[in-house]
Amino acid sequence: MYDPCDNFYKYVCSGWKAAPSSKVTSVFGQHQTNLTASVVQALKDTKVPAENQSPYQKAAGLFQSCLSILDADNSDTDARKSILEFLRARKAPFVIYSDVDPAALMLDFTLNYGLSVLFDLKVDEAHTISGSRYLKLHMRSSLCRRQKASTEQVMEHLTWLGIDNEQEKHNMTTIITTVNEFLIKLCQKVVEDKGQPEMPIFLLRTFEKVVMHASGDLWNSYMRGLTEGALPGEHYVAFPGNYVNRFLRTVFDKLERDHLRLWMSWDVSIQLRQMVVHSAPGSFKINSLQEQWEQRCLKHTFEVLQYAAYSVYLHIAVTNKTVSNARAMVEKITHSIGRRIEESSWLEDTTKKVALRKFTKMERIVGYPEPAESAQTLQEYYANLKDVGPSFIENWLQASHVSARKVLDRLAENPPVIKVNTDMSLVNALYQPMLNTMLVPAALLTPPFFGTIPAVDFGSVGHLAAHEMMHAFDVNSKKRDDNLNSRDWWTPRSMEEYNKRVLCLRNSAKGGGAAPDLSEPDDDKDSEMMSDVLGLPGLLDAYAAETSLPESLLHLGGLERYTSDQLFFVAFCYKWCSNKRPGRRYPDFSVRCNMPLKNTPEFASAFSCSEDSSMNPREKCSFW
Repeated sequence: MYDPCDNFYKYVCSGWKAAPSSKVTSVFGQHQTNLTASVVQALKDTKVPAENQSPYQKAAGLFQSCLSILDADNSDTDARKSILEFLRARKAPFVIYSDVDPAALMLDFTLNYGLSVLFDLKVDEAHTISGSRYLKLHMRSSLCRRQKASTEQVMEHLTWLGIDNEQEKHNMTTIITTVNEFLIKLCQKVVEDKGQPEMPIFLLRTFEKVVMHASGDLWNSYMRGLTEGALPGEHYVAFPGNYVNRFLRTVFDKLERDHLRLWMSWDVSIQLRQMVVHSAPGSFKINSLQEQWEQRCLKHTFEVLQYAAYSVYLHIAVTNKTVSNARAMVEKITHSIGRRIEESSWLEDTTKKVALRKFTKMERIVGYPEPAESAQTLQEYYANLKDVGPSFIENWLQASHVSARKVLDRLAENPPVIKVNTDMSLVNALYQPMLNTMLVPAALLTPPFFGTIPAVDFGSVGHLAAHEMMHAFDVNSKKRDDNLNSRDWWTPRSMEEYNKRVLCLRNSAKGGGAAPDLSEPDDDKDSEMMSDVLGLPGLLDAYAAETSLPESLLHLGGLERYTSDQLFFVAFCYKWCSNKRPGRRYPDFSVRCNMPLKNTPEFASAFSCSEDSSMNPREKCSFW
């Protein structure tokens, strides 16, 4: 048994690290795994009626229709039928000659179904032009990395699709392999020939003119028809690196229309077929083909129905009361940290006022994304999603269409609202410096992080929230004022004191005996480490107010030997237990546990650490 006053990280984490289930993961990784398993089980257990389905049931129905592929004898036949019907409906049947413009198919597959054909399309969530969001077109990375399709592979796929005429199949194969090889080589060449970094931005209605170097309104006509007039409007499109612009110009200039159109039909049919093809398990983390398939089905469901899919489990595990309790806790922590900043003896008045305004203006988001806040908001968000049926491909395409239109709807927001809370699978808190916004997602509000006793809630999620809030004053973010303008708002004396405190923390992390590092504060070196510490005194203040609760609410079953204060510090450290290396800019996990606590007198008091023990050095760092 390790001595908590010698190395608290080892005291807390040695048993966890030695457990077989912990060998290649972390507490956060285990939580992610458990969340995924719980969502999968909830989706499997949900009963799905044939009609009048709720969003939960639609997500479960999509997931279950995917699962059924593994056991169904006729899954190939059903998938083939659904793919061919979809292509015919989109005017992309497998014929060599057609009057359909490949540009119309390119826009249809991408805008209406999120199926990348010649490029990847995203709506820029972080920036605006003339007060509106804009589209960003990126090179389709999977196309650049793709291996050449052999004649045999193309022939096999065409045969699978039911094309029996050998001469027709041979002609199609020649066209498809030739176009595919051309596109792969062109994609690689365009990306390698980087040139000057640039991101030209144009009105979307000039898209065709920019790409084709010719006037015309065909592409605009296609977009208006495909999006019910939502595009092109007055929206803008950007070409990061100018790759897509040059790539598309060459594609439409060099390739015959019928050949390009046929390749698109082949490419989309391959994308859809790959969703239903299963093979032997290949990951050492997954024990069976069944488990591997469940993960794939969850991935496909998450891509198009993430809010409904994760809500099937989370709306039971993380109730409105849980979210309300977490928000109340974060408010208490916010108040206590704000008071610490206000009482700082070294921040000069002009600097302190800006710091307090910045901290007060910070948006603190705790809980669910807006579409997933309740069963009612889910119903409203997925109002256009029809009931699902037995065919996975048909279900996925329907959901993908709704999802793709939701993306385009973001363009019309006026004014645009940049959303931080969009990922239902996120199991960590975050801070967005450009928005001065902190997020604690709903998936983090379950044990072992939240929902047991105040000591654990404050020591775990409470500290994560405090950490993210303190990023507002890290080495980089301190350069932005309360209006998020980059300027020097620190008085010389305040800046000098700030730097002194950062260096104290840095050298405390290095440990005794190491030569001090007195170089200037550095974002990579210091920001994560200092964020672990800056909010801790205020966090302790907020937690201390909770110890007035009845004694029975301050102890955890099975851990009665610990006081509430000791459990706070155990929870503080436990979340950092890991058998993985941290990311480049993060301190070692043992440092993230030990260093803040070494500089916290309340820790030494809780564990009765003698003066000058490793965890209770005589000289301590403080910040505010």
